[in-house]
Amino acid sequence: MHGLCTRQNQGSSSEQAEVVPPQWLPEYNIDQNYTILLPLFNQLTHFHCKVQGTYRQYLMGGDVNDTNIRPIPPLDPLHVLWIISLHPSLRHVVIDGLVNRNGYISLALGQTIATLERLTHLELYVPARYPVTPYDLRQLFFNCPPSLESLEIFAEIRSSRGCLVNNVEINENDHNVAGPSSEPRKDPLWKLKKLRLPIIRSPKGYDPDSIDSILKHCPALETWTAIDFCIDSVNDAVANAISLSCRNIRHVIVPPQHYLYGAGAVPHSLAGLPQDQLETIHWMDFINMGDPPETMTQFFQRHSNSLREIRFERSGSIDKKILDAILSTCGSLELLKVTQEQSNRDRFIPEDFVVSEWVCHNLQHLELFVEVPEDNTSDQSDLEQGSTSEAYTGRNALRQLYRQIGLMTKLKTLDLKRQDTYSDLKYHEVSLPQLLTLEDNESGAMGCLSMLAGLTDLRELRGSVRVDTPEVSKRMGQREVRWMAQHWPVLEVAEFLPDGYAKTPDFEVPAHLQWLQEQNPKLRLCCE
Repeated sequence: MHGLCTRQNQGSSSEQAEVVPPQWLPEYNIDQNYTILLPLFNQLTHFHCKVQGTYRQYLMGGDVNDTNIRPIPPLDPLHVLWIISLHPSLRHVVIDGLVNRNGYISLALGQTIATLERLTHLELYVPARYPVTPYDLRQLFFNCPPSLESLEIFAEIRSSRGCLVNNVEINENDHNVAGPSSEPRKDPLWKLKKLRLPIIRSPKGYDPDSIDSILKHCPALETWTAIDFCIDSVNDAVANAISLSCRNIRHVIVPPQHYLYGAGAVPHSLAGLPQDQLETIHWMDFINMGDPPETMTQFFQRHSNSLREIRFERSGSIDKKILDAILSTCGSLELLKVTQEQSNRDRFIPEDFVVSEWVCHNLQHLELFVEVPEDNTSDQSDLEQGSTSEAYTGRNALRQLYRQIGLMTKLKTLDLKRQDTYSDLKYHEVSLPQLLTLEDNESGAMGCLSMLAGLTDLRELRGSVRVDTPEVSKRMGQREVRWMAQHWPVLEVAEFLPDGYAKTPDFEVPAHLQWLQEQNPKLRLCCE
């Protein structure tokens, strides 16, 4: 706090006066011999601060054993807010580690943010062990300046008690803790396009009046991070507020849920949006708790002409009817990501993805987890495998999946990850059956590489494509890499080899891969 100064004479750096902290600011004890006077940055637009909760070490210069190393006490959040208040030109503010220990911080934060008339982006991270209150959220949200375009609050509210629209009694000594008190904003945030609210760790979720009062102030909202699924009254309040006030939502993010309510709450909350408006959906930890699949299929079909990106990350079981609705109706889709934790027992099998013909011919990025049928670990012919009907169906479905992928001629990134029920190997340590080999008419051995001949714009081949596995190394050779050089001329990354192979002593790159790199010098053979 002793390092801020103002220039008394712009032409002389020697004539400067220190900025005097206000009386309400907590004392910051630090040896002034180890501070540097800095001028106020009159044109400062970006401020990113990480408020540490422990002592840090600071080296003024010289050897690490130098006595110039001094412990730096952690900043009080009020210090950070005071620094921010000195720079009204700020447009982009990120505070990581904001802690409301003394009850004044939310009031000071609201008063400070209200003075930043040019602010467009505000991002706050509050440690989970220091939950915020509904009052804290009110002080922040209803003091945001009209210029704000993006507000993201990564925090938790442990109790929903205390409606945001009610008056809250505070101690008179709290007033003016960070300067002149500001009147809460009454007009909507006409420019706010992105909103993420704190998570409420309560089965009842947000108070209906509270969420209604917030969303009414967001008429321009385009990117909405959904709140926790909760009781019907709150879901109805969200649906009503969105249908009346937030009809421009185009991008939806569904974070991990703390309470296992049905996934159908999301389609319900967005039912009031115009048809074919949603463009992206990012759904983390998808769990379908008893909702009929038709709830989700109708949701995706309703926006099938506008959806460009769909991400299911760390998902549980997704009914194949839902996947089919996406693949067979979303013709504008450019990115599809369906991933799981390696340990998840609700696996996706090839049949889940080949119920109908795909119509998403604009697809550029495809990432899927697929469980390989148990008997499908060999590249021998069906007859030689002596397969059961179940394994035969699984192998046929896997080849059908390859064929469908091969028809997506605009694909630039293909990331197929293999899941094995009876193996502890990670997906990047194995390879998918027959994907990297051509069929051999003489021996009758099966191969599916030729099914991907249409992917002439492929840039990245990732996932389970290791060439040093037993089933691939004995069959993949010069014939396959010549095919790749011809049909994938712009390939940049192929995760054929383990990470760091180039630094591993005595690691020998197969001759046919060396030839492929000679034909395409830009090609990387691992993800690094």
